[in-house]
Amino acid sequence: MYTLTIIAIAVLTCYIVTMCAVGKGIPNSLSQTVFNLPKTGQWLWIIIIASVTFAVMPSLMEKSSESTRFLAFFACAGLMLVAVCPLVGDKTDYAYKGHMVGAYTAAIASQLFIAFNHWQLLLLWIPWIVTWCILRGKWRTKVFWAEMICFANIFIYVLVFK
Repeated sequence: MYTLTIIAIAVLTCYIVTMCAVGKGIPNSLSQTVFNLPKTGQWLWIIIIASVTFAVMPSLMEKSSESTRFLAFFACAGLMLVAVCPLVGDKTDYAYKGHMVGAYTAAIASQLFIAFNHWQLLLLWIPWIVTWCILRGKWRTKVFWAEMICFANIFIYVLVFK
């Protein structure tokens, strides 16, 4: 199962680095990288996010306690919703609303899961919080870095603990 998680990390890292290079910088959020893809290439977003979710889910479910397994499930289910609803520019579109529900569900459930299973990993949020306090409204990439912390917490938990 560790192999699948390492593959998921490699796939996600390659996608992020490539999209940052194509977009000539760090995007506001990981989801916004879909706008760097041609309309016919947006299926790549679905494949990347879904494959990362499917690769990590078995280990995450196996390593979760009985009382927090539902949080692991909701984190993965939210991420799958993000995958199948690529970000669209129209905020009134159902795909946008589905994407946002999935994103918030994945973020909140994953970090609650971490809080209940290995709270020390939440210390990874300290640099983000300090930067947010210093920059406030001037920090364009705050969502991107928050997403990276959510992913890092889950990946570290799966690879290192229990």
